[in-house]
Amino acid sequence: RGEYFAARIMADCLGFDFLDSSLWLHFRMDGTVDQEASYQALVHAASGRKVVIPGFYGVLPDGSIHTFSRGGSDITGALAAAALDADVYENWTDVSGILMADPRIVDDPQAIPEVTYDELRELSYSGAQVLHEDSIFPVREKNIPVNIRNTNDPEAPGTMIQESFSGDVDP
Repeated sequence: RGEYFAARIMADCLGFDFLDSSLWLHFRMDGTVDQEASYQALVHAASGRKVVIPGFYGVLPDGSIHTFSRGGSDITGALAAAALDADVYENWTDVSGILMADPRIVDDPQAIPEVTYDELRELSYSGAQVLHEDSIFPVREKNIPVNIRNTNDPEAPGTMIQESFSGDVDP
C-alpha cells in the first residue's frame, strides 16, 4: 500500500488527480498484463487530466488486486508512458543513471550518458539491475526514450536509453 499512499500524497502536493492503478492496469488470470485493455482504460481515465498513478499493482478479471514482482513500478511507468504516447519515460531512482561500475565496489562511478536498448539488454545479462527488463518492451515498441534519473540529484542528466543515437557508426 506504500505506492498507493505515496501517490495520493504526491497528487495532493502537485494539485493533480490521483488515478488508482486498479482502474486501468488490467491483468489476465495468468498474471500477465493485458496491454490492449490497460492502454484503452488509461487513455480514457486520464483524458484531459494531469494524474499521479501508483505503481506495482493492477486488477485481475475477477476484480481482485494483483501485484507485480520486483520492479513493478518500473513496469507500471513504462506501460503508462506507452499507453499515453509520452515523449519520454523518466524513471527516477536512487542512482544517477546506469553507472560504469557497481557502486558497492567502486567509489563514485560515473553514469553512462547514452545507451541503446540493445546495449541495455547486454548490460542486464551482465548483472546491471537499474531498470526491470520488462519495463523496456512497452516503451521500445512505441520508440519512447527512457531517461534514468536520480531523485537525490535531480540536476544530474542521468542515462538516456533509446533505439539509436545520432552519430552512431557501429552500435
